[in-house]
Amino acid sequence: MNVLPVFSLQGVRQCHTAGAEQSATPLKSIIEEGIAARFGLEIPVGVYSVPSIADALAEAPQWWGNSDGSTTDNALFVIPPAQVTDLLAGIGPLNDDLERVAAFEQVIFWSADRAQINKTRWARVAGTKVSGMVTIRNANTARRLVSLADCLSV
Repeated sequence: MNVLPVFSLQGVRQCHTAGAEQSATPLKSIIEEGIAARFGLEIPVGVYSVPSIADALAEAPQWWGNSDGSTTDNALFVIPPAQVTDLLAGIGPLNDDLERVAAFEQVIFWSADRAQINKTRWARVAGTKVSGMVTIRNANTARRLVSLADCLSV
């Protein structure tokens, strides 16, 4: 399995790869322990294979990430052992007039009217009990991460 590039705490670029038979759990632990040791912070870390992210982005709804700039489009990567249903329950119902949500496996696609984003529930994930269950990237960054990770293909 190829995984996205990881930057060491000293700023040296490292590409970590593992065979398909290996789990992402050891890498997750290494990263979490490194952050804790260097910065004294307990930060939840999600490790995702490049193909899994590419597959999820390929399955994104048509309305996600294709706007003229009038919407905010984010991908919420659910950090295991949390599940998409945990996030949906923790954030609560969306405002159908202002935002859209769809999910594929461990990725939630969220879009909202940029002008009225402060009125949406999903824009306030950081202030909820589920904030440690997810890492969020905008559509352009999510796509760029997959593009950058192509350097890892063997």
